[in-house]
Formats: sequence, structure tokens, C-alpha cells
Amino acid sequence: MHTVIARMLEAHGSQDHISIHWFGGEPLLRFKLIREAMDRLGEAVAEGRLKGIAYDMTTHGGLVNDHVAAYLAQHDVHVLVSLDGGKELNDRARIDKKGRGTFDAAVRGYETLRRHGVDVGVIVTSSFATGHELAGGIRDLLDMLEPERLHVNTPQPTARGWEVDGRIFAEQLGEAADL
Repeated sequence: MHTVIARMLEAHGSQDHISIHWFGGEPLLRFKLIREAMDRLGEAVAEGRLKGIAYDMTTHGGLVNDHVAAYLAQHDVHVLVSLDGGKELNDRARIDKKGRGTFDAAVRGYETLRRHGVDVGVIVTSSFATGHELAGGIRDLLDMLEPERLHVNTPQPTARGWEVDGRIFAEQLGEAADL
């Protein structure tokens, strides 16, 4: 981590403002490492070696607790929690290693972030399991969570290729846009 941060600081001068987005798998599995990097980069800003930093994070929300949420709020991290609709729809597509749905844990994480004043939104990813119901899933999330921001991610390819029909995806986005 130290080498990565050193190279970032070498590549960006004291007049540069950088943006870092923590994502991929579940970034909060490495929260200690993220915190270390953010602390070191914060020191670089305080010392004038970097003008500023903007942070974003995409998380499934299940590892968010008061400690994590307070730290993210303190550092003005903009967070997106991955949810693909209401409980039934989300839990059809998003399950943990034990085969249980992740909706309840994601909502708990979302609410904890919100309670701590984090700029938190939702990101929805269409999949084979949810593609035909994307607009309804978005409507359910808007009604239940009333997020300030809701993003729609592109469908993600699998080992079998693209499982979401582009026409259906476009139709569902069009229907969601009318909400």
C-alpha cells in the first residue's frame, strides 16, 4: 500500500485534486487497509503535497457498523449500497456464502450510513434474475428508502456472456425513467 500511495503522490503535484473510488468485490473486507490509505493521503493534503481528495465507495452494506460509518462520514466518503430491488427481488439475485439473502444486512448498512450523515445512495445492477423486473425493483427502493441518489449499473457479464437482453434492459430503464 505504501508503494501505491507514494506513486500516486509522485504522479500528482501539490496542485492536483484526486478522486478515489473503493469498489470491487467488497471493499469493506479491507477496511483497515482503506483507513490506512486514507489517513496517509490525508496527511499528504495537510502537508501540502496534494491539493485534495474526493472519495467514493460501492459496498454491499453488510459490513457497515457505527465505527465504519462514522469514519466514512468524517472523511466525506460518498457511498453507494448495492441493492437490486425490494427484499424478494434482491434476495433472488444477491445471496451470501451461506445461501441467505443480503437485503436485510444491506438496508441495515444503508440506514447506519444515513444516520451518521454519510452521503449515501443506492446502486442497482440488472441481472438475469432481476432484468424483467428492474423498473419495479427501482420503484420499491425509491418508496422504501427514499434515497437522494439512485444509480443503475450496466448488467455484468458472466462466464456464459451477457445474460440480460439489451432490449429488455432498455425497456425497463425507460419505464424506470417515468417513475
